[in-house]
Amino acid sequence: MVPMSTLMLMLFVVIIGFVLLGLLLNPLMMLLFHTFNPRFAASLAHNTFFCGERVKAFYTKLALQWPYKWSKWWITPDRLESLNDFQQKDYYLTVSTDDEILWNLRPQVWAKVMTDKSVKIPFSDELAEKIKARDDLFKALIDEVLETQQSYKLVQQYLEYGTLPKLQMTALVDYVCLEGIDHAFGKLADELCAYVKRCGIRKDLFNKIRNDEALSDDTKDVIEESYICYTQRTMTKRIRKANEKKETYDGYKTWHAFCKSVSDIRIAAQKEMNIEQYKIFHQYGHKLSVDAITYLLWFGNEEMAEWIFCYEPKFGIQDAKINLVMDRHAYLRPLLKDVIARTEKFLCHNILEGERLSLEQVNQMFDCPSAAEMVGDYITKHELPDELQMRIFELPNAKEIIDFYVELGQMGNDYKLTPEAKAKAVELGWIEEENKVSDN
Repeated sequence: MVPMSTLMLMLFVVIIGFVLLGLLLNPLMMLLFHTFNPRFAASLAHNTFFCGERVKAFYTKLALQWPYKWSKWWITPDRLESLNDFQQKDYYLTVSTDDEILWNLRPQVWAKVMTDKSVKIPFSDELAEKIKARDDLFKALIDEVLETQQSYKLVQQYLEYGTLPKLQMTALVDYVCLEGIDHAFGKLADELCAYVKRCGIRKDLFNKIRNDEALSDDTKDVIEESYICYTQRTMTKRIRKANEKKETYDGYKTWHAFCKSVSDIRIAAQKEMNIEQYKIFHQYGHKLSVDAITYLLWFGNEEMAEWIFCYEPKFGIQDAKINLVMDRHAYLRPLLKDVIARTEKFLCHNILEGERLSLEQVNQMFDCPSAAEMVGDYITKHELPDELQMRIFELPNAKEIIDFYVELGQMGNDYKLTPEAKAKAVELGWIEEENKVSDN
């Protein structure tokens, strides 16, 4: 049996509850709440513990007659369509950030919400798939870029997610052509270039860009360059994978022909090479870019690193960025030291034997730590190639080498400084002015 004191307490609580309910939910108090704190008034009326459906409907009907500043707290998702663009965005940002609200916004409002820096919606596969399924949302996004001429992280992330559906790719190209009317090179063209480098572009769309009179030649050239990067990269990757799986009938015949006929193999293609492709690449006189060296040292293996150190100018260490990558793997620095030692030993032996070095070997000689001594020994037997004379000025004993070189020339040998080297020596005061070659 419940004690009398407990019953009295329960009765007291119920009475107080009814009193408070009457005080809080009477029309006068609700008017006061709604005037100064409409959010609280709406939450109170929508609380099923305090209000039934009839009371809630009564106060909602009255509140919706007020201006938007007050009435927005009473609006339910099914009434979103009645709001203008500004109100829809404000409703999402201030009233409710539920997914139900987000995906029921008008496309142009959704785009403004998604590109708002204050909105923190992480990119995900689910988000990307929803955009991919709705062309209206994608068009609204690129329309926002076209209008504001700003880059947005969401646009970049979505374009990096994968290949675009056919209609969205067509829309992107159409908007880029439209952008060309007002901008020599706009943000959408920039986004398209980045996309084409990764995923390519259909021939009909590429031809549309090339034939569009509104687009500047610079824009067309940059998009074409992106397309070349894509085709070279995919071809390099395809040849590499085919040879790895032994699915090709001609081995590296196609790669030989490509390296022989193309003078500028793009960085994107260089990064995709395996060791055999790199050897053929070098065979036809190509050199890796700094970015490609950095990438291949970082993601490649010890064998690839060794060939890079052997083939590339300055043993591959061409700037501080590459030097920093050398700490990525424990084998890199010892391997570089070993390659340099082997190269110096080989060159020193050939120099002592009196052999004439090839142009590439002379270049390697200048790259060696002991270049000052080796160059001095080499020029006692052979003159330097004209293309490499300016490298003398890189040496710590450059003045002595220049003096010796001039002296050897005066002794009846074929040693002659090029006009550029002679002018540099005159500028430094190492050669008399009369030795300076006339501009004529």
